[in-house]
Amino acid sequence: MTTRHLLIFAKIPEPGRTKTRLIPALGPERANAVYELLLRHTLGLANELRQICPVHITLWIAGGSIEQAQDCFGSEYDIRLQTGDDLGARLSHATAEAFSRGASQLVVVGTDCAELAVEHLVAAFTALDREDTVLGPAWDGGYYLIGLKKDNPTIFQQISWSSSQVLEQTISQLNKAHLTYQSLRTLADVDEPEDLLPLRSLNSHWHQTTSTIFPRKSDRLSVIIPTLNEESCLPRTLTALGSPNEQLEVIVADAGSHDETVAIAERFGCKIIRSARGRSQQLNAAAAVATGATLLFLHADTLVPRDYRSAIDDAIANQPDSLGCFQLGIEDQHFIFRILELGVVLRSRLCGLPYGDQAFFMRSDVFYGLNGFKKMPIMEDYEFVRRFKNIRQNGKRSKIALLPQRVQTSARRWQRRGICYTTLLNQICLICYHLGVNPEKIARIYRNPWGAKQSKAAEK
Repeated sequence: MTTRHLLIFAKIPEPGRTKTRLIPALGPERANAVYELLLRHTLGLANELRQICPVHITLWIAGGSIEQAQDCFGSEYDIRLQTGDDLGARLSHATAEAFSRGASQLVVVGTDCAELAVEHLVAAFTALDREDTVLGPAWDGGYYLIGLKKDNPTIFQQISWSSSQVLEQTISQLNKAHLTYQSLRTLADVDEPEDLLPLRSLNSHWHQTTSTIFPRKSDRLSVIIPTLNEESCLPRTLTALGSPNEQLEVIVADAGSHDETVAIAERFGCKIIRSARGRSQQLNAAAAVATGATLLFLHADTLVPRDYRSAIDDAIANQPDSLGCFQLGIEDQHFIFRILELGVVLRSRLCGLPYGDQAFFMRSDVFYGLNGFKKMPIMEDYEFVRRFKNIRQNGKRSKIALLPQRVQTSARRWQRRGICYTTLLNQICLICYHLGVNPEKIARIYRNPWGAKQSKAAEK
């Protein structure tokens, strides 16, 4: 028997019991279809690995019996039932059993990682030739893969499973046990709606198999609105858009509002997506489940012009691969806002750098091809536009389509902090971004530029 073992932790596919965090966005049937897709992907990688090097594959199943698992997966795999009260206990039991059956190297994976490739599995076993352990970090703070070459149950103890501390705590346990480790490339698990974006890319091998899970209507516009306690602005925004219908889908990605925001969205016939807080996550979560061929990203305090739909359709028809936006209007009569509006026009036209409050729109496949907005606490729109512009088509950079129509956005942020102060702060954040300052720090500067002490003093 080969001494290299691959352990796959899986569930028997069943609607309502798999990918439960996707159910609010997709429903139990489609969420289970996503799970089945990822499961087939993982099993396919295991079979590829078997063609490259001798490896014993064991499926460790949660939920159901051995007979049910054999009916589901066939008889070609060694199938066993997970045992233990939590994931740590189940991992400890499975790895101990593999070593008792003669494993000298073992790698454990789940079925959540769409980006996992056979190269990662090969790299994991290769790393175990040199190191005691190998870890495949996930962006959410966990890991998609762990590899061992000797049994040590302590590394699965004192871990806050299903939290963002899993990887950090695991490394701490490895250090306590004096075990060396190597980290592989960080990949994304598919747990939340925003994690679905890689499955929707036209450039990916997923597209052909996900078309039934994520249907797309060619003449539909999907409007995506991130919200957090927007009851004062949202009714006007939704009224300007018009009622959702076969050609218009409005998705409100809410980050936990405790006012009437969600009730208002439901009253207007919008689709509601619950998302983690953060504009980039909210936008990605809604876009991941959108069914329109065109996406429009709209702030909750921004009103579209009356002819917005025909303007967008014409722009997409003329420049299918472009990123489009509107000119910016600010709802305040003070003359200085006219100067700000002129500055936005010049920045958009001369530099090709519109901001998110100008209502970005583009074909959905363009957005999915870019894998959406980068997960950032601030300036996700600026980063997205710069990334879009670096795409080259026929030897030329991608184009920004600036429409003559205006969206009207609320002046509340300038009114709250002051016009000059807010404008200066925006420029400071922009300079910090180009100097390579961490976006988390930029976000803190934007929220509280003078620090906590000054803020408390001001409150007094």
